[in-house]
Amino acid sequence: MSGAESRTRARREYAVATLALAAGGGLLLAAGGRLWASGEFTVPGPVAPAPVELTGAT
Repeated sequence: MSGAESRTRARREYAVATLALAAGGGLLLAAGGRLWASGEFTVPGPVAPAPVELTGAT
């Protein structure tokens, strides 16, 4: 493999890795604002149940 081909391949690999990292970062940001689970937390006694929400931000 010549020097020019090697540089071209390295640039292509770098571009693919950069795009993959950008896509992964976008997915993390999108998942961070989503509601993952919700329910009610109940305790014994005269205390009212409290709603609980689990998001990517907590």
